[in-house]
Amino acid sequence: MSYDDQRCRYEQLKADRRVVEQAAAHLRQRAILDAYAGLEHKHLAFALARWTGARTHILHLSSSDALPMLASARRDGVAVTVETCPHYLTFTAEAVPDGATQYKCCPPIREEANRESLWQGLADGMIDIVVSDHSPSTPELKRLDTGDFGAAWGGISSLQLGLTAIWSQARARGHTLDDVVAWMASGPRRWRGCPARAGSRWGRTRTSVSSRRTRRVSSTRCGCSTATR
Repeated sequence: MSYDDQRCRYEQLKADRRVVEQAAAHLRQRAILDAYAGLEHKHLAFALARWTGARTHILHLSSSDALPMLASARRDGVAVTVETCPHYLTFTAEAVPDGATQYKCCPPIREEANRESLWQGLADGMIDIVVSDHSPSTPELKRLDTGDFGAAWGGISSLQLGLTAIWSQARARGHTLDDVVAWMASGPRRWRGCPARAGSRWGRTRTSVSSRRTRRVSSTRCGCSTATR
């Protein structure tokens, strides 16, 4: 390669690098703005609940930054309940591989520190229940072939793995099966206003759990991998 060709290639690489850096900066800004917008929406919901006295429920909480705001609203007597989902309590943004669109959901999976704060919110009673937010799709809609997060379906198929994923994570943090049942069965029943059934050891809610040895669930087509118990 001649000197002129090398120089031209060098300038092209510099330009490409600037484009990549600008795109990365744009994505970081979007992530910050999305998180800020989520907090603003929750702040508005709490303010309206204070003003009207209406019962308020926060769906699919993914950001632990909202927990102090929630605690303040409850101290003021606001009737607010909050749910989060198995994928926010299991996965972390740092561990999501590049182009792994099976992890795309809305709101997005966040950092490990955020995940641990959500678990603390559950332990403290700030977060009331855990729900699936089950959102299945075909492999084609997930764009697994291109790894294009912008075009991929935004949802995780979690109904079949929610209990095992949460139990694995809960057990590792010292929680009991009773805690998991409260978050995923009796808690949602009370929130929904469903009548209790007699003859159970957990708050008069009939709950069946099958315990198996440790196994690893993996799907390269439609789901994500997680160790379960």
